Amino acid sequence: MERRMGALNCPHCRSKDYREVSLMKKNILVLQHLSESKNEPLAPCSEHQNLEATFFCLDENVPFCSRCATKHKKHDFYDIDDTVITQGTDKQLEEAKKKAEDLLSTAKSERDWSVNIFNKVEEKKVKAIEEIDKKFEPLLQAIDKKKKEFVMSLNRPVNDSSKESKKMWNIVMISSKKGKKTISDIDGIMRQISKIAGPARLQAVQSINKLSFEQDKLTDKLKTLEQEAENLNFNMDISLDSALRSVEGLTSQEIAMENELKWSPEVLPAAEVVHSNPLQVQLVETLAIEGLISTQSVRAVMETTDRKDFIPDESNPYEDRPQRIGFNTTISAPHMHAMTLSILEPWLVPGARVLDVGCGSGYLTVCMAKMIGRGKVYGIDHIEELINQAIDNIRKSNLYLLQKNDLEMRMVHRDGRIGLPEYAPFDVIHIGAATPEIPQPLLEQLAPGGVLMAPVGPISGFQHITIVKKDENGNLQTHSSQTVNYAPLTDRDRQCPS
Repeated sequence: MERRMGALNCPHCRSKDYREVSLMKKNILVLQHLSESKNEPLAPCSEHQNLEATFFCLDENVPFCSRCATKHKKHDFYDIDDTVITQGTDKQLEEAKKKAEDLLSTAKSERDWSVNIFNKVEEKKVKAIEEIDKKFEPLLQAIDKKKKEFVMSLNRPVNDSSKESKKMWNIVMISSKKGKKTISDIDGIMRQISKIAGPARLQAVQSINKLSFEQDKLTDKLKTLEQEAENLNFNMDISLDSALRSVEGLTSQEIAMENELKWSPEVLPAAEVVHSNPLQVQLVETLAIEGLISTQSVRAVMETTDRKDFIPDESNPYEDRPQRIGFNTTISAPHMHAMTLSILEPWLVPGARVLDVGCGSGYLTVCMAKMIGRGKVYGIDHIEELINQAIDNIRKSNLYLLQKNDLEMRMVHRDGRIGLPEYAPFDVIHIGAATPEIPQPLLEQLAPGGVLMAPVGPISGFQHITIVKKDENGNLQTHSSQTVNYAPLTDRDRQCPS
């Protein structure tokens, strides 16, 4: 760049005044050397600190005063006190700042707009489900009514058979009573005979002939009744084929299009099935900014697994804190899920076998299933209602995980402390509740090369996240990290006392 009086001319474009760089240099230089003392120069010379710099050398990138002009006379330099330059720079900076503020305002407005759109869609979805329920309710009521009619029709043959059986039972009971009376009479005669002799004894024995030994013969009747019971046929000609075809023929627009394109979502890898709630995306983005999510895979899985599907409606799913889900337990805070997935990510690979102990709402179980894509994932909890609730949660937006051919996903009601030996060994075992020590059955079910993660420590205080790795020879390596506070790994009676 050549020095010209009153202007800075580009050596390649002589007709243009190249001032942008100089303007930026001037403003940065002044800002860097601002001082509360008015006696100190705002832009001191690099060699004479007590003198104000009036020029800037582009070759050495330093400010200098008029006393240093001879030293820089062969360099490219410019006058940093040029008011035209300074004012122009300030104006450009103000315009750039205003543009950035406008862009930020527009982004916030568009974000709020997208959230409102999503909420409107959700409201319409709820109304649509209500309409579907209303339309199917008469059909379900009619089916239930018909079912009761068919059940009632069974009463007549059953009642007839029951009446005959009861009649036979009454006859047998009467015969039994007669038999008991006869035996009692004979006992009385035997007692009399034992005390007499001669003609009197003969007369007493002859009195036995007066007793009745006749009995109603029921053998034939009972055989007949038994045969009737064997031949009793409850088969009914209930023709539901046409009704079933009509119901199965009800096809939503989305399913019809899916069939038309010969496309099925369960054949796609988990990472490609995208359902992102803007509020969930915003939550995950905040966690990423705070450094709690370090990999794209963890971020993608959490963005497509909406916490709203896993907690009660009255809670706020997008707050970074635990939320109660009933039965004296909670779903962990989002940052804990992010940390857990980040730690276990190296082992959550396609084909892995995963056990989630104390699965609760099922959120982390779903995330781990999505991360492996194919393999086996088991959630286990000792509260049966929580297992049923978790299955319902999964069906809301992640039903395809239960339908994938290459992914086995099971939610099991059982004491998590004993694990699932019938499905072991596991490459990953996650314990989502505090335990004073890791249960031995779970260590035995950990596969060589696998990892176990658990909050270990007193259940009434704080615990430490503990990582246990098992090498190929079965040796265990343990180390602990950050302090946490989890609910205890216990039994139902202690967790939910009646």
